[in-house]
Amino acid sequence: MVAHCGAGILGGIGFTMSIFTTNLAFPGHHETVNAAKMAILLASLSAGLLGYIWFRLFAKPAVNSEEVTVVA
Repeated sequence: MVAHCGAGILGGIGFTMSIFTTNLAFPGHHETVNAAKMAILLASLSAGLLGYIWFRLFAKPAVNSEEVTVVA
């Protein structure tokens, strides 16, 4: 469940189609396109940071069975 939530947060990183759609939606409106690009990039950066924080706080590292040593 933790991994699914983290992957969902990291899903916000995909910004290239949003920028492409913005260029098509507002031809000739350079200020609007630039404002939209900045918002898209800020949202992508936020998603990346939140996803990183989520995994650092809640995801448990996998234990490799070859590295586990038993102390008697």
